[in-house]
This record gives sequence, C-alpha cells and structure tokens, in this order.
Amino acid sequence: MLQRTRLFLWQHGGRCKSTQLQATASSSSSTTTTVAGGGGQQVDSSFGGSSSSSSSPPSAPPLASNSNRERLVILGSGWGGYPFLKALDTRKYQAILVSPRNHFLFTPLLANAAVGGSDIASICQPVRTLCADKGARFYEGKAIKLDKENKLLTCKTLDGRKYPLKYDKLIISVGFQANDFGMKQLSDYAFFMKETADARRVHDHIMQCFEDAATLHAQEPGEGASPEEVGDYENMLRRRLSFVTVGGGPTGTEFCAELANFVKEDVIKLYPYLAKYWSVHLVEAGDSILRPFNDEKLQKYGYEHLTTQAKVQVHLNSGVEDIMPDQLFLKTGQVLDFSTLVWCAGIKPLPFVAKLDLAKNEKGSQLLTDGSCKVKGEDSIYAIGDCAAIEGYSLPQTAQIAAQQAYHLAQELNFMKVDAPEMKPFRHVDKGTLAYVGGTNALYRSPSKFLPNLTGKIGYFTWRSAYWSMQLSMRNRMLLAADWSKRLVFGRDLTRLGEASAPKHTDDAEPGPTRGLFANDHRELKGMGGGGGGGAPSRRQNNRAAEQEVQVEVVPAGSREDAQKHRVAEATA
Repeated sequence: MLQRTRLFLWQHGGRCKSTQLQATASSSSSTTTTVAGGGGQQVDSSFGGSSSSSSSPPSAPPLASNSNRERLVILGSGWGGYPFLKALDTRKYQAILVSPRNHFLFTPLLANAAVGGSDIASICQPVRTLCADKGARFYEGKAIKLDKENKLLTCKTLDGRKYPLKYDKLIISVGFQANDFGMKQLSDYAFFMKETADARRVHDHIMQCFEDAATLHAQEPGEGASPEEVGDYENMLRRRLSFVTVGGGPTGTEFCAELANFVKEDVIKLYPYLAKYWSVHLVEAGDSILRPFNDEKLQKYGYEHLTTQAKVQVHLNSGVEDIMPDQLFLKTGQVLDFSTLVWCAGIKPLPFVAKLDLAKNEKGSQLLTDGSCKVKGEDSIYAIGDCAAIEGYSLPQTAQIAAQQAYHLAQELNFMKVDAPEMKPFRHVDKGTLAYVGGTNALYRSPSKFLPNLTGKIGYFTWRSAYWSMQLSMRNRMLLAADWSKRLVFGRDLTRLGEASAPKHTDDAEPGPTRGLFANDHRELKGMGGGGGGGAPSRRQNNRAAEQEVQVEVVPAGSREDAQKHRVAEATA
C-alpha cells in the first residue's frame, strides 16, 4: 500500500517522503474538508497535479481553516476566471473558484467543434487540474445572492442545494447569456452557440435533419405524380435542410462558413441525392457582417467569399420580427423556413448580475468598475470580462479583453501591499481580430497600421496558428493538432451521439411544444409553403398555420418515448 501511494503522488507531481505518508500530515496529499453550509457536505480535494507552466506563480499549500491568507473567491471559469486563477499567486491567497461548469472552454473554436472539425474535449481545459496545481478549491455551482455587508455569497449546486461561502475578496467574471430580445419562445425553437452542450446538440440536430431528409426522399413521387405533388415534395426536402443563423458577427459568420464546408465536403458525399436541397442562411440586422472588424475591405472580402464560394445566403438589413416553430419572420417582410435555427445575435446579463445591488453602467447591463477593475464604491469586489464595464473606457465584449483584464488584475493583487496606493489602471493591448470565412480562407485584422491585414490562405494559416498557440495547455495543443490531422485524412465526424436533438430550454423559460419529425409536412403537402421563403404566404396565414401546427404537433415535454412514437407515426403516415 505504501509503494502504491508513493507511485500515485509521484505521478501527480506531489513532493513526498516516507514520513509524509502518514494519515494526517502532507499538504500535497488528498484531504477531506467540510464545506460550510450545504448540510456539512464532504468534498475530497487533491492538491497534487502536474506542474504548471513557467509563467504561472508557484503553487500554494491546500486551503486551511487556520490560514492567515485572504480568501479570494472567483466566480466563473471562462476567459476571465480561468486565466485569473492561473496567474494568481496562491501562496498569498486562499483561492476558491465557483462555476456551473468544471472546465474552461476555448469559445473561438466552438463553431468548428459543432460540425466535427475538432473534438469538444480538445478545446476544453479541466478546471480541477489547474486547481490541484495551484492549491485552490473548485466548487461546481453558481452564485445566486450576494451579501456584501457580511462578505457572504449564497451559492447553489447543480442539483439545487444552497450553501454559504465567505470571502475576503470577490472576483466576478460570470460572462453573459444570449439575448432573446423579448421573444420568450426563442429558447424553444433556436439553438445557441455558447457552451459545449450547445455544440453537441447542434451537431446531432444537423445530422438528424439529413437523416430525416433521407427518409423523406424515400417517399419520392412516382412517374404519374402531378407537378404540384412534385413541388410539394421538393419543398419538404428544402425545408428540412434549411439552416438559418441569426447574427452576422464573428460567431455567426464562422458557424455558417463551418457548416457550409461541412455539408459540401463531408455530408453530401454520403447523401448525394440531397445535394440540391440544402441551404445555409445568415441573417444580419445591420448593413454588413463582421462589424467588430471595423474595416470595410475585410468585411467586403468576408461577405463576397461567404456568398460566392461558401454558398451562404446572406440577408443584410434584416432584423427579426417574429419566430414560429419552423419559420422566421424578418422585418423586410421575408419569411425564412428552417429546420435548424442558431441564434448568435446579442447578449444580456445573467440574472445574478442583473439583481446585484452594485454600481452598473447606464444601460444597467454591466457592473461599473474603476480603471483597476474594482467595482465602484466597493473595497473588496472586482469585476472583469463581459459582465464588467470600466468607467470612461469603452471596450468591446471579447475573450481577448477578458483574458487581459484577468492577467492584469491577478498581477496587481499578487504584488499589492497593505499600504500601497491605488492599483494601476487596466490598458487594453489590441492584438487584432480573426474570423474564418470558409474553405482555406480566413481574415486577420492587424492592430497596427504598419502591419498588413491578411486574407485567403495566409489569413487561414494565421487563424489556425493563433488559435492553436492560444490553447492553455500542451495537452490541448496536442489534441487539437491530432483532430485537425485526422480531419485531413478521414474527414469530419458525422456520428450522431445522442437521441433526436432539439433546442434546450433556458432556466427561466417555460417548456414549449416539441416538434415532431415531420411537423410541417402536412402544411406543405397542402401547397402552403415554399423553400427558403420563396413564394411564402402572408404572415397572418403563417401565424394561423403555425398555431394549427402547434395544436396538432404538441408532445408532452420530457416524454421521449411518446415523442419517438409520434415521429415514427408521422414517418409512416
């Protein structure tokens, strides 16, 4: 047993001697600690782990109840929270990270992972690995209430149990959520592109749509069919393979480019009889896509490449007016039929941030901080990333900004003294902007007028190289390189891992109707629809038809067996 324990500690980077293997001695061994609140829940925490990068401060001993170090609680494991903990000197602070997800997600490659270009695990970094390396704690859950007078957080586990958490310093980096712009039904009919689960659901749903279309193709009208019957049949296929993305920023643009490539290069090879029916649409309320680039030439290049080579249909100056289970109504009067809707338009604060009694910006959407990222009027609360806005210093809500704020704040806290003056103000260093636009083409906006912008294959190489080098561990770099190599040889992954996928309800949304496999086919067969919005009926007709459809197609939420029976019945009708 002694030999096995030594081997375990050696493999996990622990520094041990034979005398350290006693039951209660070593600070690098596994310890069991009782967390205040939550019914005295026992949490087993290992503080071994692999050695950190040379740029990270040395790891600290485990948290202890009698430690003189200040307790620093970090909310969020994204682009703010994870880099902050990585740069923090945990010899000086007792660090605790609280997040509803136990990993850091490299969001710029989420669209790539959604179409099988890379594996989800390759762009995720486990939080507990870093916590073990830094001598920190991780609690999976989310903060729901803040008592700033007593420096007390109320947190909730994923299964709904609440527990208190004291802090000396609090770092809020919880990010944002998708903005539904008051359309409460959006979560019932649309996918979002924010979390790992979103990418998996989108991938499964895309493959589900092609399987559905293949089943529909088996019902091809015979030689004696009328032109109307043939037209209705083709409209069913076009509707089933119509993919719509709302939001022409980098996320929406990259997803459309990735999806178009996925279909052209991999999917259609296995479904050649469906080649003429699929379509990808990008809806943007503004007059151009990729507006964060702030460069007309790059925006024009991206638009032209997306429309001519990637074959994406871009709808500019087309705000969304309403949404039905399988139709999108634009303010231009156009109606887009869809089987898959991905929403990448706008963000809003999380309920926790919105309810905080702290200083906020004029819109009330972000916590207002001073130049050092400290929340205005507070002595021990800091905010970084998308949930924060620096007073008098307008910055875009990007991963680049959040990461730079995280490293800046961590360094300031590492060297802060009790009698030190105010911390240095944060200053953003622009490193440029990247976006993939299909094929072997990408855009790079240079931050300097002395360096050229890059497009085409050179831009693509820059895009790939930058995102590969930005991975937070050698593990992820190796996994990502292996994924991209496998894709070159074997193509993208077409496996549908789960059951028939559908948009996931948000925490605040009421469950909506579940659409059947061929939920809209009865309407099309009556000659009421057209693919891609062409020859679409009036909005009133569509509303009435959609209401009738909901009445017919409602399946009790959560009843998977009934839903499957419903789909089979529709398919064989």
